[in-house]
Amino acid sequence: MIKSEKIDMLLYQEIGKILKTRREELNMSFDKLSEYIDGKKTKSTLKRYEDGNSRVDMETLHDICKVLGLNRDTVIANASYAANFASENTESNTQFANPTDALKFILEQPVFASNIGYDPKKMSDEQLIKLANKIVRFTKMEIEDMEEIDYTELDN
Repeated sequence: MIKSEKIDMLLYQEIGKILKTRREELNMSFDKLSEYIDGKKTKSTLKRYEDGNSRVDMETLHDICKVLGLNRDTVIANASYAANFASENTESNTQFANPTDALKFILEQPVFASNIGYDPKKMSDEQLIKLANKIVRFTKMEIEDMEEIDYTELDN
């Protein structure tokens, strides 16, 4: 399997996790969800979406998100972030040992780059490696906690 197929599969699995978490928070059955989207999809299809075994089209995702009180773009963004991170780091238990890879990783993390206030040009190789490894550990913890997030609050 090439990397893009792997990320695609992970993306739909992450979307499914978000949808499932929210549907369960609302104590909504697949039957009710199917009914609320005007029967456009069967409960077995909805289950396959949640399990990440089927790719949900954007129109259906919009309908489901609307019923669940979620913002489709936020769901996609959160799922995309989790899928990309999982693909690149979580599965391989990334630990940086070389400053070039550590710096490249740090600069690819826009949230950290814009909010931490570090200056990579002033950091030693050891500091770069340490920061990159901390970012990986922190992000892994956040991904593990994602199921506990109330995604409706993210849109406010």
